[in-house]
Amino acid sequence: MDVVYLVSPYRGTSSNQFMAWIQRQLNIHNAKKAAKALWKKGYYVFSPTMNTANFDGITDDDKFLNFGLEMLLRCDAVVTLDTDRKKLECSLGCKEEIELAELLGKKIIL
Repeated sequence: MDVVYLVSPYRGTSSNQFMAWIQRQLNIHNAKKAAKALWKKGYYVFSPTMNTANFDGITDDDKFLNFGLEMLLRCDAVVTLDTDRKKLECSLGCKEEIELAELLGKKIIL
């Protein structure tokens, strides 16, 4: 059983609250689409973006982020939606997840 951790952005980047919400919904949609494709390929998928989608404000963001990193420790590989992680165009959270995966020697699938 290959359990993969899906690295994908969650938050929107706009300073406009409504536009940031739209961006967040698009990020959730993209994570859902990617997770479905991975499940169809036979992977078992953990997606922090999907796991806590629209849970904003129910607890500190750090709890969500720390839980995601804990789950990353338990996964066999990491899949990222960012096709060139060296450009570091993904979110700060995604960068931290990728760095931890590299530090742990996890297989990273682009």
